[in-house]
Amino acid sequence: MFFITRFLYILNIIGQIRIMNHFLGQNTLFWGAHILSDVVSGRDWELSGNFPRVALCDFTIRTLSNIQRYSIQCVLMLNMFNEKIFLFLYCWLILVGILTTIDTINWILNTRVASRRIFYFRKFIPSVAVEERYIFLEFSNKMIRADGTMLLRMLSANGGELFTQEVLNILWLNYRKHVQLRQVMSYKGENVSLNSFGSFDSIQTNSNKLNLLEKHRRNKCLTNKNNNGQTSSMFVEKHENNEEILNETVNEE
Repeated sequence: MFFITRFLYILNIIGQIRIMNHFLGQNTLFWGAHILSDVVSGRDWELSGNFPRVALCDFTIRTLSNIQRYSIQCVLMLNMFNEKIFLFLYCWLILVGILTTIDTINWILNTRVASRRIFYFRKFIPSVAVEERYIFLEFSNKMIRADGTMLLRMLSANGGELFTQEVLNILWLNYRKHVQLRQVMSYKGENVSLNSFGSFDSIQTNSNKLNLLEKHRRNKCLTNKNNNGQTSSMFVEKHENNEEILNETVNEE
């Protein structure tokens, strides 16, 4: 909708120039440039024919039941002002059209080109680890994408860069935790639904609990290799109990 509105702005400017062309009886869209060139070079209106200062005026007078027709020279002083007014309107419309077109192209490049999106996000998230670069690329290209980038840029233009940085950092932290939890679940083969990001605290708590569960499993494997059968069975029983508690806690979360 944003870009459709911008294109309508450009079409409106072109339409106004064409209507002005038809009103002034010009055959080209560049009549304003020609008039401006005549004014700058001092070319007389008698040669250019634009906005004449003198014209022939025809009128009739009834005298003794007869209609007398006369033609006289009229001075059109108002055309001196009309020339400047229409020239200003023409230049103004051209300037607004050029600026609107450039700004629209700039918005398209900033939101659609991936390299520009990443450069914009790195301005607000400067500290990205080397091993997290792939996650950051996925975050900018698959999560935020073009619509989110346009929304963040509008937020920065109207609400300030500090507020935009805070919002973007929260989104980045949540997405990073989501990816880390997804990798842990994929590694363990657990069937956990990840349809939503959830809160930052819950994701961090689940991740810590899963790391603790993995640590208990590794200790159980080491204990099984112990030659002492009694000690091995005691450790296995203890770790199995801890594992059951942690599994129940993760499932409840």
